[in-house]
Amino acid sequence: MGARSVSPTARIDVVWSYDVFVHINPLDARGYFREFSRVLKPGGRAVVHHPGAPLSADRERRWRSDLTDPMVLEFCRENGFRVLEQTRQYVNDGDVLTLFEKP
Repeated sequence: MGARSVSPTARIDVVWSYDVFVHINPLDARGYFREFSRVLKPGGRAVVHHPGAPLSADRERRWRSDLTDPMVLEFCRENGFRVLEQTRQYVNDGDVLTLFEKP
């Protein structure tokens, strides 16, 4: 067996995720934000498309994540990110795009 390859830290300029986090549970999403913190360079930015307000009709059909925009803000805070913008433009009703950067 070969050695397991682990990507270096602070080497990535940009993270882009669209139509993924709307399906990822909050516990796993928190882990991804930790990973974003590890791999983003200082000044690196991320754009993540995710659910907004809780309890939409789509979520009741169980194909959408329970993740909320306040949770995403908390995950950003936990990992030292600066949130630059949250917008509901360019996404489905009830969803949010969050733009944040690593100071």
